[in-house]
Amino acid sequence: MQKKQAAILNTYKDDFGKYAKETSFLHLQKIINAIPTLLGRKVVYSNIDNNVKSRELKSALELLELAGLVHRVKRSNGEGLPLEADVKDNYFKIMFLDVGLLQYLSKADKEVVMEGDLNSIFKGGISEQFVGQELVVAQPNYSKASLYYWARDKAGSSAEVDYIIPKDGQVLAVEVKSGHVNQMKSLWMFIKAYQSPYGIRIAQSPFEKTEKVMSIPNFALWAYLKEDQKAY
Repeated sequence: MQKKQAAILNTYKDDFGKYAKETSFLHLQKIINAIPTLLGRKVVYSNIDNNVKSRELKSALELLELAGLVHRVKRSNGEGLPLEADVKDNYFKIMFLDVGLLQYLSKADKEVVMEGDLNSIFKGGISEQFVGQELVVAQPNYSKASLYYWARDKAGSSAEVDYIIPKDGQVLAVEVKSGHVNQMKSLWMFIKAYQSPYGIRIAQSPFEKTEKVMSIPNFALWAYLKEDQKAY
């Protein structure tokens, strides 16, 4: 499997050299190599390389988006639909093309993968990556997939929800939990702020439904998204 993953990633990297200038090629490589450290975090170009101008890294990231290697997770205020109408362009996160390729890119050897918890390597980012992939493939293939998250920056009351999605004409918050973590402060804050009918918790735990929170195991997210074909 690792040989196949290496071949796929190397094919992409070889294509960088065909379509990009030498400097752009280096910037593409920098972003690709930094992806494991960027998962689940707001993208700050200086954290990728503070010796490279932000506009150059921005251009490289846009090329990776066009190639489909990364997806931008945009920040929206979540007040209503469409979510794109309230996007803050300077605030975004990114997710990679594939969980398996991400594991290889991070150079986590197979022993670590088989015996350990990938979330401990990616600080919970692998769960967020997995859910992001499910949200992408659940969207119509005739249009570019869109991903959104919600955050509030207030002194003493900051919060962030991993994803927000449109479903049945409403905006639902999706909180991704690695392991068996149960805290959902941000999810409850979103539900209360926007009178959302309920929130979604994705975790390694059984199905559970309360009045305001639906807990869905990781493996069942796809079925939930596709149950009535109304998401997105």
